Amino acid sequence: MKKILATTAALASCLLFTGVLSAQAGILNASTVFVNRLSIPPLLDPVERNGVKVYDLTLRGGVQEFLPGKKAVTFGINGSYLGPTLRLHNGDQVRIDVANKLGTDTTIHWHGMEIPAVMDGVYQIIKPDTMWEPTWTIRNQAATLLYHTRLMAHTGEQVYKGLAGLIIVDDANSESLRLPQSNGVDEISVIVSRRAFLSSRWCSAQRIASSLRVQPVEMAEVYAPASSRKSALWILWFRFLVGREWIE
Repeated sequence: MKKILATTAALASCLLFTGVLSAQAGILNASTVFVNRLSIPPLLDPVERNGVKVYDLTLRGGVQEFLPGKKAVTFGINGSYLGPTLRLHNGDQVRIDVANKLGTDTTIHWHGMEIPAVMDGVYQIIKPDTMWEPTWTIRNQAATLLYHTRLMAHTGEQVYKGLAGLIIVDDANSESLRLPQSNGVDEISVIVSRRAFLSSRWCSAQRIASSLRVQPVEMAEVYAPASSRKSALWILWFRFLVGREWIE
């Protein structure tokens, strides 16, 4: 596990959620010194109302100190930067209440979700101080997906500032495999993204190219704890959300 985390940190210039996990490239794992503890996106618990699972998301501006002395104006979902993980199940009826407190237009798109077009979030603009309440039945098979802003001409800027998060979909098949499902224990969600800093501040959004590539990746790692080699093997399931932005 240490080798995986060190390699991940070395390949990305920053590994971000509520902090930055970084390491120098090209050095041995044994001498790697990490700056912060790995931050894992929290799971958002729904509230069930009349058979519908309701998730509350609030979008608002914030300030995040990614590195000592490097504070940046950010966007966040239920926090100052990025959003919580939504855990859904095939067959569930869900409603997601999205409140816009950003002071500017935005959207939230459910990337990879099988969903009616009117609930998709690409053209459903959420005005400041209003709420959007999409509702649908989960038809996807088990998968790692994501949600993010998809506002025309502002996607790169708003995602770069933090409007994105993970979606985990479970189904009967995935549950029958007895895969890890304890968030932060044996199932670890990680958002990997590249960020640039200028002087003592984060790079301004105006210098971000509009190109954006985001791809969920799943990886299972089997290992035996060093403290008890005779015990049963452990399985760690990593869910990575890998984003890349280009700076002009």
